[in-house]
Amino acid sequence: MESLRSYLTIEGWRKDWNQTRYDFGDFFSKNRRPKIGGIIDPSEIEIQEYLDNRNNRKFLDKIEEAHFSPKFFEKSCRVYEALGVRLVKKVIMNTVGKNRRKTDKGRTTNYFVGNNRNISSLMEYDKRTRENELMHGFIFVCGIGFITSLYFINDISLIPMYIPALGITYNEGNIVMLQRYNRARAYNTIENKISKKD
Repeated sequence: MESLRSYLTIEGWRKDWNQTRYDFGDFFSKNRRPKIGGIIDPSEIEIQEYLDNRNNRKFLDKIEEAHFSPKFFEKSCRVYEALGVRLVKKVIMNTVGKNRRKTDKGRTTNYFVGNNRNISSLMEYDKRTRENELMHGFIFVCGIGFITSLYFINDISLIPMYIPALGITYNEGNIVMLQRYNRARAYNTIENKISKKD
């Protein structure tokens, strides 16, 4: 909690901002691919299993992959960092994340890769972030629809409903963004580990 408090001061925010300043050309840089640390190098069997899984997808899996896989502009993670994902991550990991670390006990969840830091864990982590994005994305879309309907109803008595609706929608949008940011880092890590073996 202390690191979160220091981050939320002007000096802490300024220090973080100085670390993430960049040129706009860096948004699409192929040289910048943030990864998840501490992942062990995969064996030939793990690589083959990953490639078989990726190459033998069914039609519906390919549609799912088209949505969930990081796009070219997401792989550098600069877009999400510019939108404040690092602050969102710090807040979540210093509040809910601390409790989840105790309860998850080294298992792979959408919060943590887990104790078995290998390609299989990253694939499980990817799956968990997809589930989480789907759930929070649904709430986000419902929130947008609700706010839009309040606007068109144009009833002054409904104004008090705007504030919680905006807050919930904003929060859900941040969580979706965080899941996509984490997934981009997981993909970058897997690609890096596999390319090293080639």
